[in-house]
Amino acid sequence: MSTFAAQPADDQPAPVAKVVSPTLKQPPMASMTWRQRLFDLRRRSVRVGVVVTLVMLMSLIDLVVTLTYATTVGMNEGNPLARWVMSFNCPWLLASWKVFLMAISGVLLIATRRYRSSEIGAWACFAVMLWLMARWIAYAETAHLASEFQFGHRHQSIEFVQFDRE
Repeated sequence: MSTFAAQPADDQPAPVAKVVSPTLKQPPMASMTWRQRLFDLRRRSVRVGVVVTLVMLMSLIDLVVTLTYATTVGMNEGNPLARWVMSFNCPWLLASWKVFLMAISGVLLIATRRYRSSEIGAWACFAVMLWLMARWIAYAETAHLASEFQFGHRHQSIEFVQFDRE
């Protein structure tokens, strides 16, 4: 056997080796298990579900912290609608109102989870809740000042709310 037989002739170009790029092939949906489909973050509906779940958890934390401060030292509430609900001096009404709004927004985002606008909305809600969590952290660091101020006289700011102890 000749060693020259496997080499190309001088007038022909050498064959170019094809570079095969490693691509991640997604298995067809039918062959994926329900767990794979549930946690596949490449799918928009899964991403929206995860983000909405995180938003709901942050909203529950916000509710707990709001009730804690409103029933103890008081707090500044920047949302006029929330201030109005809190003016009824009923923690259960505030909790019901917040849970109702969380449920409505979560259901709407999940119901439309396959649309790009729903994913954008979910991420926007996440950003707002992240900002709110940062505000709560900053407020917690200065809340002792508000309580010291409260002992001397009643706070006159329109944003300040505190549930009366009965």
